[in-house]
Amino acid sequence: MGRTALYRDPIPFRPARAEVQLEPDAVLLAMPDGRVRRHTLDGCTPLTMDGFVAARSDAAANDGP
Repeated sequence: MGRTALYRDPIPFRPARAEVQLEPDAVLLAMPDGRVRRHTLDGCTPLTMDGFVAARSDAAANDGP
């Protein structure tokens, strides 16, 4: 006879995530436990992006003149 689980979690486990806020001189991380961490950006230029990355296919990369 095989073993059967008596219960199953209907929602898969997802780790808690921090919220990120970018300011001109620092990055603020609001941690899931309520703490806020501040990381200064000394000598850095902040840049906001939407997370989109353009990727080329191998065929387009190998096309020559």
